[in-house]
Amino acid sequence: MRLFPLVLLATLGCRNKDVTPEETAPIGETGLGITDADGDGYDIESDCDDGDANVNPGQAEVPYDGLDNDCDAATPDDDLDGDGFGEADDCDDDDARVNPDAPEACNGIDDNCDGAVDDGVGLVFYADNDGDGYGDPADAVQSCEGNAGYVADDSDCDDTDPAVNVAADEVCDGIDNDCDEAVDEPQAVDAEDWYPDSDGDGYGDADFPQRACEQPSGYVDDDRDCDDSDGAVHPGADETCDGVDQDCDGTLDEDAIDAATWYVDYDGDGYGASRFTAEDCDQPSGYVDNADDCDDTDSGISPAAAEICNGVDDDCDGLTDDGDPDGPNTVTHYPDSDGDGYGDSADAGTDSCELPSGRTEDNSDCDDSDATVYPGASETCNGVDDDCDGLTDQDDPNGPAALTWYPDDDADGYGDESDAGTVDCALPAGAVEDNSDCDDTDAAVNPGATEVWYDGVDADCDGASDYDADGDGYDSYDEIGGPDCLDTDASVYICGSTQGSAGQTCATILNAYSAATDGVYWLDPDGDGDTSDAWQGYCDMTRNNGGWTLVLNNTQAVSHSGNPTMYQAINSVLVRGGSLSSTLTAFDLWVGVGEWGDIGTYARLEVGSSPSSISHQAFYTLTLNAANDYQLSMSAGTITIGSSTPGMYSYHNGRRLTTYDDDNDAYSANCATYYGHPWWYGSCWSGSFWGGTSHQEAPYWTSSGSDYYAWGAIWLQ
Repeated sequence: MRLFPLVLLATLGCRNKDVTPEETAPIGETGLGITDADGDGYDIESDCDDGDANVNPGQAEVPYDGLDNDCDAATPDDDLDGDGFGEADDCDDDDARVNPDAPEACNGIDDNCDGAVDDGVGLVFYADNDGDGYGDPADAVQSCEGNAGYVADDSDCDDTDPAVNVAADEVCDGIDNDCDEAVDEPQAVDAEDWYPDSDGDGYGDADFPQRACEQPSGYVDDDRDCDDSDGAVHPGADETCDGVDQDCDGTLDEDAIDAATWYVDYDGDGYGASRFTAEDCDQPSGYVDNADDCDDTDSGISPAAAEICNGVDDDCDGLTDDGDPDGPNTVTHYPDSDGDGYGDSADAGTDSCELPSGRTEDNSDCDDSDATVYPGASETCNGVDDDCDGLTDQDDPNGPAALTWYPDDDADGYGDESDAGTVDCALPAGAVEDNSDCDDTDAAVNPGATEVWYDGVDADCDGASDYDADGDGYDSYDEIGGPDCLDTDASVYICGSTQGSAGQTCATILNAYSAATDGVYWLDPDGDGDTSDAWQGYCDMTRNNGGWTLVLNNTQAVSHSGNPTMYQAINSVLVRGGSLSSTLTAFDLWVGVGEWGDIGTYARLEVGSSPSSISHQAFYTLTLNAANDYQLSMSAGTITIGSSTPGMYSYHNGRRLTTYDDDNDAYSANCATYYGHPWWYGSCWSGSFWGGTSHQEAPYWTSSGSDYYAWGAIWLQ
């Protein structure tokens, strides 16, 4: 009904659009000739009611007057909070959160305009009648605030008993104390352990316990049965001799009721004495099952012994010697006419209890008239059976004391060591007693000959190598390629270990002695046999198959003092900062380039923070032209670590050696003076193994001003 006047005015305004400007001029006219009927400053185009000066876009909306005062449909006349509900339906038109579509919340407000505050919202609470902190799921209320006597938990299965709830311990009382729908389960705090008694002997098996409030059928509360499959085995059983632990005490057959009685047998003859006994299932050591020995201190006296003529009751029957119908065991004796202790084998012998003088119980003498003939005598070459074995002289395998003869085909007085020899009492023709000749075809070869070294012949037959003149166990390197470079001194046996045993290069030392390790060795690269000009160098015997000779070593931390001359750079081995050692980062080394060609032309170049942390490594063929100031020539190589080409190849290749006293570089000044060391310099500002721009003592890999490292080396092979 409120909209009717507004509609009417809008209709009237629309009619004004059909009136010409001349006809409306008396009421008001804009500067454009458009009519403003109500004179409010808004023409008919922008005024939604040009018949009412209180209605135009410049007016404020007046609530609930039925007019669109500000001509803006976005500000309805009866929905001040803009929630889509007008005065008729909105119970609070000042709050857009309150309207019939709003959800009810716990805030003390009728949010959905249904006339009820905080209805149907809030938490669900449950009655806690027994005050144990757990509620009854069957007695619930919904509330924005908790009610007295109610809790948020609904897990109590008996709200009349405070001792019954989900946090309670289950006990054996017929009640579900912990509300898990199970009564007196095995987890009850006072439940007992029961053990299966499969054999029904009243003792259970500890390996299979069952926890329960009540004793299960077939279970007992004793867990000490060690075999629950045998009713005769349990802690209360008697132990018997059967290899079974009947009483479950962990010991077999102890104190068995059927143990036997054993008697001590001191003399070990199988018969015991009754004064010491032992009860046991098994026979103890030193005991027997009888007490029949009449003298347990003499193993020759027992019921099993034969009665002999000795005044003793040997067989324990109470009778002695001839008085015993079971004996005596009389002595049979034979004449020993030659007194050699052996009786005449041709004599029949005589029995008696006593052994007469001049007689013996033995009858093995084949000639009782000769004291040198008897069993056991040494067979000699005399045509007599000396040892009475029926064989004479060399026909006797146990003798005789004949000689073994060996052929001496080369007649040098030494017999053939490979011949088995001939045993004979007489010397065969062409034979000798000696068998030490290692070559019986050559009279110049025998143990008495003088050894001629290095001819491949063991002239003195001592079995030693013919290439080990000093006898140190290592063959000569010069003669046969062995590891001994000084075969005249037994105390020196490894090439390079002394100046006199200097090896030509590290590679030749490794070839001669494969067990050689990294370290300092004496080297003589010219290989002329004169080691007076040998020098100590460092060898890498392990990396890259070993045999590498160090010719340049630069450690950034070592000062480049003592700049070498050209003569020194060619002929001297120079060490700065310390002495040669396996710690390559402790010294600088320059081996005179005059030695390089004799060492080898295969070069290994490498730089890095240390020998164990290499950043770049490459292999090149490297030669020096001595006739042109040792001009450097390198062929294309292989880069094995890193990817950059070394400046020694890309920049310094083809240049001549420069020293502070012989300037061959491409710079106006002397680069060797600047860097304190010889090199194949181009420009002083291009890096070398001895330094580069701003880092005069650091080895460079490329010629770049930033590619420098703490350590660098050149090795030859």
